[in-house]
Amino acid sequence: MKLAAALGCLLAVSVQPAVACVCLDRTGVRKAKRDADAVFVAEVTEVRPIACDAATERCGSAAYADLNVLRSWKGVAREHPRMTVFLPDPEACGYALRPGRVYLVYAGFSPPRNWASSFGSPTHAELMSVSLCSRTATLEDAGHDLRKLGRPVWTRGTWPGMPE
Repeated sequence: MKLAAALGCLLAVSVQPAVACVCLDRTGVRKAKRDADAVFVAEVTEVRPIACDAATERCGSAAYADLNVLRSWKGVAREHPRMTVFLPDPEACGYALRPGRVYLVYAGFSPPRNWASSFGSPTHAELMSVSLCSRTATLEDAGHDLRKLGRPVWTRGTWPGMPE
């Protein structure tokens, strides 16, 4: 009996709730475009991990990604084709963009304001973020969305495999 009680206490102390991304539904292309603050095709030029915040002990694998926008359907001015987006930790539904890859991105101004203090940077709360729950995909996997989105508002250059 004492062994069972001790084991129960040990489990109660050592077990922590798991945090995982749960996407409620994956919307269609039209709704995803309407709901996003920006929709664009971009090449990832760099991914920079965010330093852990010693005060809150939060770090995970959140990062900033620098992008070179090639086409835009919404939310990116032609005059400013370079941008930085916030990538929350994948456990918090952040999309893991990879340098050198080209993506169709559905981005939004969605990080909670308190994340700025959690990650020690006041600026990322003002950046768009890219969610695992959005329709963001590599260019190779985005053919259906690209056809549904139609003609972009603006295009800068071309990329192999990018439909016209």
